[in-house]
Amino acid sequence: MTDINISIIIPHYNIPDMLERLLLSSPFDKDDVEVIVVDDKSERDIDKLLEVKKRFENSGVRFFRNNSEKKGAGICRNIGLKHASGQWIIFADADDCFMPGMYETVKRYIDSRSDIVFFESKSMDENGNRTDGRAEGYNRKVENYTADPNRRNELLLRYDMPVPWGKMYRRKVIEENGIWFPDMMVSEDAVFNCKFGCAADKISVADEKIYIVTERENSLSTKRSTYKFRLQVNAFAQMCRFIKKNVSSEDWRELGFNGNLKMIEAFRNFGILWALYVFFVFTVNGICPVSFKGMSLKTAPETLRKISEGRSI
Repeated sequence: MTDINISIIIPHYNIPDMLERLLLSSPFDKDDVEVIVVDDKSERDIDKLLEVKKRFENSGVRFFRNNSEKKGAGICRNIGLKHASGQWIIFADADDCFMPGMYETVKRYIDSRSDIVFFESKSMDENGNRTDGRAEGYNRKVENYTADPNRRNELLLRYDMPVPWGKMYRRKVIEENGIWFPDMMVSEDAVFNCKFGCAADKISVADEKIYIVTERENSLSTKRSTYKFRLQVNAFAQMCRFIKKNVSSEDWRELGFNGNLKMIEAFRNFGILWALYVFFVFTVNGICPVSFKGMSLKTAPETLRKISEGRSI
C-alpha cells in the first residue's frame, strides 16, 4: 500500500457546485494523496451534495459530517485532521480551487526538511476574472522573504499569514504540539497559524502558485457586522498575547503589531464608539493601540489596501 504524502482537508457548507469544482481541480486520483471533505451540516442543495459525494467517493475522496453541537470551518478542519494520515496537510476552502499542475508543484517539496512551505496564490472573482484580492497581500510576504530572508520577513510569515490555504503543514508538528483550530466563527485560522508559526522549526517558501482564491460577495470573509468585528478584535488580541509571550522582546518589537488597522477599520465601518472599543481592548491586553511609526500621506494607500485585505499594519 502506498504511503500517503498529502492530506487535503476541505470544510464545506451549502455550496456543492463549488465543492465539485474544487475536487475536480484536486489530485484526488493520485495514490499518495487523500482528500477529506467535512460537511458542516449543510441545509441547501442536499441532492447535489449527495450526487457529488457519490461521484467522488468511488474515486477515493473521503466524506465526513460534522455531527458535533458546534459549527464552523475550524471545527470541520479539526475533524479532518483527526482522520488525516498524510505526512503533509493542505487546507482548501470549498469555494476555491487549485491551480493546474498543483500536484506536480507540491510533489517537489515532499522531502523538504521544513515544517511549513509557503506558496503563492491567485485571486479570482466568481466569473473567473483576476482581482487584486486577499492573495496579493500574502504573495508580497512570500516574495519579500524570497528576495531577503531576514528576521522581520520570516516573522511576518510565521505570525502574519492568517489564512490556512496556500501552504503545506507538516502533520507531525500539529500532532506533537496539540495545535487545533479554536472554537471560533471567525479568525480561527489566524490563531491556528500563529501557534503553528511558533512551533515550526524551519520554514521555506516557493515562488510558485498552487491555489486560486475566489472572492465571493456573500462569503463569510467579506460580510461586515459589529458581531463579527468584535470577534476579530478579541481574536487578534488573543493572538498578540500568545505571540508576545512566546517570542523575544526584540522579535515582538520587530513585528510591530499595533491597533492601527482595527482602529481605522472600526471608525470607517462602525463609528467612533467602536474605534474607542478597539482602543480599550488593545490597551487592556498590552497591545499598542495606536502607532504613528512610519505613517505618512505617502503610506496612506498601502494602509487602505491592508484594510481591504484584512491585514495588520
